[in-house]
Amino acid sequence: MKKMIFITCMLTAIFAKLSAQAVIADPAVNLMRTVSTTASPVNPLLIPVDSIIELKIPVINYNLTNSLPSGSCKVKIGLGSKMILYPGFNLNTVNTSNYFSWTSEMTGGQLQITGDLIANLPGNFLDTVTLQVKGSILGNSTITTNFLVTNHNTSINLSDENGTNNNTSLAYTIIER
Repeated sequence: MKKMIFITCMLTAIFAKLSAQAVIADPAVNLMRTVSTTASPVNPLLIPVDSIIELKIPVINYNLTNSLPSGSCKVKIGLGSKMILYPGFNLNTVNTSNYFSWTSEMTGGQLQITGDLIANLPGNFLDTVTLQVKGSILGNSTITTNFLVTNHNTSINLSDENGTNNNTSLAYTIIER
């Protein structure tokens, strides 16, 4: 009897996985840029230590019709070893918070900011994630951003129609004030 229940549960799980809906869309990120808090361009190779700047990261779904399903993607932003979030900045105020739940943690010597997709991201979507950051240590480093298909919390399997546009990087230098 126990074997029969186990086999039934296994077959149900396999059938559910095979019958999961599939969606093809195109999550992407584009070139990052740095600006002052008054929106003036800031050269990323000349960021004064302790100055507050805004990091702008375009987040896109290039597919014209298909949404990115909630729970299928994450955006991961690594600030490199010389930069941190401005302490007064609240991740709950990020302009894309109606689609992503933003968190941060120190990982491997850098601050990692993660946006977990919590609502369907519409087809033909373009918005810019804006974070307030500041240089904390003199020197060179690189910001990396990846828009990852994870299918971590959904019964819909997302396939990426163009995996070559899912990451971007920006080299920067923190200099004396």
